[in-house]
Amino acid sequence: MIAFFLVALLLSLISGVLATFIFLPSPRNDCRGLLLPLSIVRGWKYSGNDSIYIPAAFALLFTLLTLGLLLCALMFLRRRIQGYLAAMILLGTPLFIMMGASQLADVPLAFFMLATLVLLFLPARSPGNRSGALVLSGIAAGLCAWTKNEGLLFLLIVYLLLAGARIDDRDRTGLVRTAAVLLLTPAGYFFVYVLTPLDLGYHLATSLNRLFLQLWPSVIFLFFMVAGAPERAASAGERPGPGAGPGSSMPEKRRRRRVR
Repeated sequence: MIAFFLVALLLSLISGVLATFIFLPSPRNDCRGLLLPLSIVRGWKYSGNDSIYIPAAFALLFTLLTLGLLLCALMFLRRRIQGYLAAMILLGTPLFIMMGASQLADVPLAFFMLATLVLLFLPARSPGNRSGALVLSGIAAGLCAWTKNEGLLFLLIVYLLLAGARIDDRDRTGLVRTAAVLLLTPAGYFFVYVLTPLDLGYHLATSLNRLFLQLWPSVIFLFFMVAGAPERAASAGERPGPGAGPGSSMPEKRRRRRVR
């Protein structure tokens, strides 16, 4: 299991490093990931011009992918109602919609973080295809590092805590390790704030909300993986008895009319 994860992880990182040196031999700003910029440039090359619709399309794509992945993952791993609730919570987060419309790289990073955790939960539900999910999880973790610098920290923590671990919603140890990943990541951000040479007030004002957004879909996913399923409502075909409440008076009146 560790071998599959590491191979996919290394392939993603090596491809990102090679792309950096091939496409940008002397980058002006080497603190940004190149996944999105190079994808947008490729779109411009295919379209033949530097249209503003290409970056907007990528922003819309990753916004919808994050929402769809959260919905489908919980519908598959838990229940349908939990997937709907999680999707409504994410969709009702104004910051998520605003960041997606602003075309920031934090939404794609949030998608790859969520994909990494979701794919680590899949082998427990499909034992016959454990290697495939682990390879995809390693690729998603590598793409986190290629998207933004914050992804490097997330990748390191995932490797140290989750590589080789059995992640299952019925295994408390796996859930605790996954929660530790989501707690240690902002702890690493805290040390960056402490060590930054920039003005702390400016740094917090311009980045704190974006760091929160990066982890928010994964936090929602883990919450619904831990929380129990809500009770099922009574089916529409079931009717309460005569003494069950006010709703039972109508069927009783209909019976009396028929007798008369």
